[in-house]
Amino acid sequence: MSSAATEIKEALDGMRSDFDEFKSTINAKVEESGRRSEGPTSDTIEKLEKMERSFTKAEDQIAELKAANDATVLALEEKIDRLTNGSKSDPIDALRADHFKAFEQWVRTNDREDERAMRAAEKALGLKAKELDRKDVTIGTDAAGGHAVPENIAAMVRQRAVLMSPWREVFEWITVGSDYKELVDLTGLTSGWIGETGTRTGTATPTLQQVTPTMGELYAYPTASEWSLDDVFFDVAGWLTRSAGREFARAEGVSCVTGDGTNQMTGFLDGTPVATADHGARAFGVLQYVPSTDAALITVAGLVDLVYELDEFYEAGASMVMNKKTVGTMRQLANDGGDLLWSPGLNGSELPTFLGFEYRRAAHMPDIAANAFPVAFGDFREGYMAVDRVGLRITRDEVTAPGFVKFYMRRRQGGIIRNDEAIKVLKIAIS
Repeated sequence: MSSAATEIKEALDGMRSDFDEFKSTINAKVEESGRRSEGPTSDTIEKLEKMERSFTKAEDQIAELKAANDATVLALEEKIDRLTNGSKSDPIDALRADHFKAFEQWVRTNDREDERAMRAAEKALGLKAKELDRKDVTIGTDAAGGHAVPENIAAMVRQRAVLMSPWREVFEWITVGSDYKELVDLTGLTSGWIGETGTRTGTATPTLQQVTPTMGELYAYPTASEWSLDDVFFDVAGWLTRSAGREFARAEGVSCVTGDGTNQMTGFLDGTPVATADHGARAFGVLQYVPSTDAALITVAGLVDLVYELDEFYEAGASMVMNKKTVGTMRQLANDGGDLLWSPGLNGSELPTFLGFEYRRAAHMPDIAANAFPVAFGDFREGYMAVDRVGLRITRDEVTAPGFVKFYMRRRQGGIIRNDEAIKVLKIAIS
């Protein structure tokens, strides 16, 4: 068993024992609330808060360990493939290695020779990719300005964004080379049954809506000292990955939820949700909300209503999204029989669930408050269109801040709701 797998098992074992104690503490809280007019004791509340922090930390640790384990397995598979298919090695690999070497040297020094070497490496890789019609090789275009970031660094930036934000897993991201549009059927095709010799009549014509994601340039501006770049032991690739990945994840997380569509994504909460049910007079792209049945709290009844309001067609791919504070509140909710709505997913192969559906934490979802929408539920891959333009670009700036070098990294991306029936949101309200 690998080190990561062993650590995952140990974290799960710790959660199992904590979960049993957590259920006992919840029962004690309920009993104390029934006996005491002022509610549960401060000791019980403090214990629950401590266990909540422990669960959150364990979930984060398990997610990181799983990602590390998956990366290790992938690297081993690639190594085995190279060893067993040495005579059929990818002709792109050597050019990618040359590109990365030229890139790292250019980042450190930026003299004319390094600039020429960088452009030559990009050109050679681009020409070979075009010759072989390789769509997986993305180096951007000269018109984008600056230089293309090597694909291995770009991939690490994406992986770090996945660890820090759920949207790279929740949405289906489409990689495109130019502007992208989809035609969405608002009404659906109709059909019917008929015998062999029966008369066929025309079925209803679908109503089509063209959906175009709003686009913008997402950028990061990490800065390093010239001395650090001169140090041969300074890990340039790792530093760029950490800096850009963190900032991309933060900005992307905000835009996916509340982006206004002006030079950025249109977040799924940008158009204020309404109570109008599906197939009603709801404007396209506006979500339906389900009330929590309380003006200030999340309730069990509200969450159950939220789950059952979603058309069963979307249930197979459905999950919940909320922020960490909301997760902490919902972990303590139980039905009339005393059963918790939360399951921590202790077998190691599944994510934790609420009411049997997987959930993920998203830092930029609203907090629980009157008239807020703290929980989203549905098939996000069906409901939201997220788009990445090909290529991550970088420009070197050593003039703005003497003694330091700034790296302007950017990529174009966009997003918009494409099926407003596939996602529902919970509103903190009585009705």
